[in-house]
Amino acid sequence: MTTFRRTGAIRNWTNSTGSDVASGACVIVRSGSTGEVGVATTNIANGASGFVMVGGEHELAGATGAIAVHAIVYRDTSGNITTTSSGATLAGVATAAKTTTGTTVTVLVNGRIAEDIDIAR
Repeated sequence: MTTFRRTGAIRNWTNSTGSDVASGACVIVRSGSTGEVGVATTNIANGASGFVMVGGEHELAGATGAIAVHAIVYRDTSGNITTTSSGATLAGVATAAKTTTGTTVTVLVNGRIAEDIDIAR
């Protein structure tokens, strides 16, 4: 469901979620509010290894509600991007605003606004 925007680092990841992961899904690489996510580059069967992008800009499924540009965002337990940190894993920074009716949000995966966003873009 992702639409790739910019390049980022790629890492090998073993799927231990209990379910197959579809290409483009946002997965947890390291959990928690200081965690790390990745975006699957191909379908990854449960128990198998595959590559995930741990950087770059991606269009990902968004939770209900608006998200402001440059907001710190998290992956919730449903796999959606949100601004709510409780029980979620840090995902990066929104590089475009999402309206309340929008279904996707553009995210600089594992990015930090001061380090990675080209504000002049």
